[in-house]
Amino acid sequence: MGTDEEKGELEETAKVLLASAELEKWKNLLGEVFDCFRDGKYRVCIPPLLSILEGFLMESLHKEANVRTNSTKVRDAIVGPKWHEENSFIGVMWLSVVTFFQRLFANSEFDSAAPTFINRHWVLHGRSATDWTAADALRLINALDTLRWYFS
Repeated sequence: MGTDEEKGELEETAKVLLASAELEKWKNLLGEVFDCFRDGKYRVCIPPLLSILEGFLMESLHKEANVRTNSTKVRDAIVGPKWHEENSFIGVMWLSVVTFFQRLFANSEFDSAAPTFINRHWVLHGRSATDWTAADALRLINALDTLRWYFS
């Protein structure tokens, strides 16, 4: 999976995420994601990470920005608070989160060519090829850790 240093960083991230009270609801599933990742089963990690990311983001936006709990419009919800427009470090950081999630949740018709960037709709509706890599799983783990940091 990489160097010992990279393995150590992933283990530290896993420990932090699994200990997070905000992620308690997904702890068992997240633990299995890390088990699969350690076993080199990266593709198995993608659907549950997308589900955890969406759930955690929307719950957090509900608490911090009063986004409706029944909203499924992630792309709209993430820009709603306008944190990405602030002229600050947090504003720049949130802009990168917005950019990532807008790509991850991009509208993409199923009768057109598959997106080149991992796409939540294509994955969770079973339309995506399953050629995901460790890098794809790490992107999603990093996004989850970034959200946990931001909302804690």
